[in-house]
Amino acid sequence: MALKLFCSKCHELIKEVTPDEAGRLSGDVICKTCEEFVYKMRDEFIAVSKREQQKVAVAANKSMVVLEELMRKVLDD
Repeated sequence: MALKLFCSKCHELIKEVTPDEAGRLSGDVICKTCEEFVYKMRDEFIAVSKREQQKVAVAANKSMVVLEELMRKVLDD
């Protein structure tokens, strides 16, 4: 007798499995669509994170230039 295996996230039918196969499953089972979505979101998060890190680095560099200019003015006077 076959058992139906559904995605733990979207509840889409993945496939039919035997009771023996079902007994060997551990944890959540997700379909390819949900798996691809998770990887896509991870990649998008990494890309946004890198862009924001670059913005912070640019702002830090600009701040350092201004600080060094102020230090020169104070030390030169």
